[in-house]
Amino acid sequence: DNMIEMMVDSLRFATPLGLDVLGYCIMSRLSGSSSGGVNRSRLKDDGVNVSQWLQSLESFTGEFYKKCSEVEFRGILCYLQHRLKEGHVLELGILKALVKTAGGFSFADYSPTSSLSIQQLEGKAGSQRLKRETFAFGVIEKFNVVSAHRVKSVLQSDGMGVTMLICLAQIRRRLVFESDDKKPVKLLGNLLDTCQVVMSILLEFIADDSESLVKEKDDGEVVQTALKKYAAALPPLGELFEKYGLDPVSAWMLCRPLFKENNSSDESIAVHLVDREPIVKKMLPESAFLHIHPSFYDNFFRYSLSDIYFPEELYQTENTRLRKEMERLAYKQKSNQLHKPFTLEDEMDLERCQRSSQTLEMNARTQKKQCEQIREDLMSKKSSFIVSKEVSVETVQVILQHCTKPRCTISPQDAMYCAKFAKFLHDAETPGFSMMHYIDELVSVVTGSFYCSTEDEAAAIGINLFETWKLVSHWRYDAGAYKKEVAGKPGSFMVSSDGGTKTSTSVTFNAFKKLYNKWHAEIGHAAMGCFNGSVEYMHLRACFVILNRIVYQFPTRPKMGEQLMKAVESLQDDTYPLQDIKTAAQAYGSLLITARNSGVWKEEDAAAADARRAKEKKEAQQLSKRREEQMAEMAKDMQKIEEKIGDSDRYDRRGRPMFDSSNRTRQSSVGDRRVREHDTGSRRETARDSQRSSDRSVDRAERAPVSDVRGPGDNSRGDNGQRVNRNEEPSGLEGRWQRGQLMALAKRERSPDRDTQPPTKRSRVEGAARAGPAAAHGSFESRGNREGSRESNRGGDRSNVGYVRRGVQQRR
Repeated sequence: DNMIEMMVDSLRFATPLGLDVLGYCIMSRLSGSSSGGVNRSRLKDDGVNVSQWLQSLESFTGEFYKKCSEVEFRGILCYLQHRLKEGHVLELGILKALVKTAGGFSFADYSPTSSLSIQQLEGKAGSQRLKRETFAFGVIEKFNVVSAHRVKSVLQSDGMGVTMLICLAQIRRRLVFESDDKKPVKLLGNLLDTCQVVMSILLEFIADDSESLVKEKDDGEVVQTALKKYAAALPPLGELFEKYGLDPVSAWMLCRPLFKENNSSDESIAVHLVDREPIVKKMLPESAFLHIHPSFYDNFFRYSLSDIYFPEELYQTENTRLRKEMERLAYKQKSNQLHKPFTLEDEMDLERCQRSSQTLEMNARTQKKQCEQIREDLMSKKSSFIVSKEVSVETVQVILQHCTKPRCTISPQDAMYCAKFAKFLHDAETPGFSMMHYIDELVSVVTGSFYCSTEDEAAAIGINLFETWKLVSHWRYDAGAYKKEVAGKPGSFMVSSDGGTKTSTSVTFNAFKKLYNKWHAEIGHAAMGCFNGSVEYMHLRACFVILNRIVYQFPTRPKMGEQLMKAVESLQDDTYPLQDIKTAAQAYGSLLITARNSGVWKEEDAAAADARRAKEKKEAQQLSKRREEQMAEMAKDMQKIEEKIGDSDRYDRRGRPMFDSSNRTRQSSVGDRRVREHDTGSRRETARDSQRSSDRSVDRAERAPVSDVRGPGDNSRGDNGQRVNRNEEPSGLEGRWQRGQLMALAKRERSPDRDTQPPTKRSRVEGAARAGPAAAHGSFESRGNREGSRESNRGGDRSNVGYVRRGVQQRR
């Protein structure tokens, strides 16, 4: 994977024919028709995750078609379309890589949903420019405009993109119930999430009309925009539901981009703007319309998050950040210092920041005006949303069953939309809608979702619960806010049974506290039941995903928080078999402690909090003391070991101590002056070493046997009858021993401080010299040769050894 970008960059030297061949190779490798790739598994050995070769192929395909946009890739899309019709979704990563990398829509990817931050979620409610600015926290990914237009044009031609969207919507229902073989639950969950993510990215890509302009050619012909092309290829809502068998949520999702167009002059868009009430009545059972009106269902599904919610603070924050960046670049351009020049890349960044700032300001004005108009329209229709003007539990159950729950699990922005829409109904004082009953039923839905959700669905439910619980917690701990925003409104009424008769009364602040404690306990007990009673991976994973999302809003009561911490500890044991769950438990435990220390546990007693902090401080001090004791014991052990093995490693090659005995600092680091003195002394010692080595070699040669002394050029025969050149140096074991012995003796004579040399080191050298070549094989071959190799790195030493050898030869 690390070499993909480098390999793609090198393809600029390839010919167009070579690039086309490489595109065919990608296709053949993906289909398994190439040599050696037949029946290659697309899953790892665990049977759950996608194989590494397929992941690398996905990344390479995206980068390749981003760099080489002129290469034809329609065949890959046709192959993927055929595979989708057959029910295979493991290759969807190729389509995802094409849209994200080559199409420049990486900001539309929200997988995994559990990793999205609050800023990224807020950015989903804005324009495309705001999404790009907030997706990577201000780091804008550069994309190829040519390749982006190329990918979009291919997907829009012949309705290929719409066909893939319909196939993806159909296959989501077939994965679970029409699977040929028994697949692991974790694999099915991952495939469902992948289908939904790719479907959302592809829809946003081919229906995006933010960069398309209605232009006229010279002959007056109007160029079709992306939205008009999408509308021309998409079947109407009724056909998607009845003819193609799509579920209501998916059908509304595909048609939603077209409902924003109020202008019906274009025939392709006007087809989708007809009266939808007959279609809505076919989507829901008749019993549902006893409580809600079809107009409520239509208005709930036709709008998106950006239509009813305007993230004004995020727009201002991003504009401020862009202005600061422009000021920095402008100052750099003005100063243009030598060590920090204003480059061409800086100039491009300055222009991009200016364009982005202007675009954000324009988008903010447009979206704010649009949100106000839609809210006014909903306010005018609120009286017809609920059939009965009296609050009832059944009405809220129908809304959750047919509206909130199905749409909430589609995407993170849809989950936030459901929470914002419920708050709007409460703020608008919609007749017949009880916010208290809605929260009560929502908590029951969330606790049941621990056992029947995929990872992304659980993350979306957690986002919806986070937005709702943040509002509930605000009302619980602020009596003034509850009195101002809840008390007396239709949303504050609840139905209670008294002696068989049902009465509707407004919930007071004290009664709301009891309701809050009840909801708080239900969520906590459901989580602990999942921790203690379930061994299924998906159950535990979904529970942790939801709790991680709401950790800074729940729990707020210390008793429940301590119980959760105790329940999580059992999953952190080393013997626990599921490694992923153990890691998730450790992460959630750390988040719980952080939330507790930051004041999320609002009902914690001050005295108990002080006692807990004092206890933690005492434990920290004890831990620090134990660490100091361990360090002291380790130091004593090291001293004992040094006394046993000696301190020979503290001496350099000249036998001088490398460390000072008092502060154990290197003597060579005292300054440049000592280094210069050392270099001068080394040059003086070199001459003395040469003379001493020569004298010793001459004395040793004089003591040698007469039979071994031959004159120059004497090539007499040896003991075995072979002719031997006595001028050559000895080789083999004897040669190695002689060379090591000579270098050791030369080193001994060169050292002026040889009396300070450690006894162990000197005894080894002298013992090996006395033992002869046979005994010195083990020592000088390992130790002596290493010493010789070190000495050979110095020019002066090499000349000394050579001088000694030449003196011996001359003496002979």
